[in-house]
Amino acid sequence: MTFELAVDSIYVREEFQDQGIGVRSVMMSIQQAKELGFHSVTLFAAGSAINRGMFFGYHVWPTLGFDAPLPGQIIGKLPQELQGCLRLTDLMKADEGPDWWYDNGIGLELTFELRDDSVSWKLLNEYAEARGISI
Repeated sequence: MTFELAVDSIYVREEFQDQGIGVRSVMMSIQQAKELGFHSVTLFAAGSAINRGMFFGYHVWPTLGFDAPLPGQIIGKLPQELQGCLRLTDLMKADEGPDWWYDNGIGLELTFELRDDSVSWKLLNEYAEARGISI
């Protein structure tokens, strides 16, 4: 049996944004899900490069290790230096990938794999460490 936690939404009031509160909250939720025996966390990362003023999860969640296969419409638009990226985490690990996704990304159903050795954990830990965020 596979247990999966589905996240509906997370919102941090504007006056508390950019303080690591949202990331810390996500980290605590993910850690708790792992401890409870869940195998993954899923969510819909809303927004796109076109409407990121309203919803920007399409960009935030992948930087925290949430992953999905890249749709064909995205693979077809990848520049030469990102050719070969087949998953969102491939883009997030590439030097130009996060910026390219910010300018070209779309909303997707994403998954965070809770296995200890997953690329999801690696990206989340790198993101948090670079910003001095811990739980």
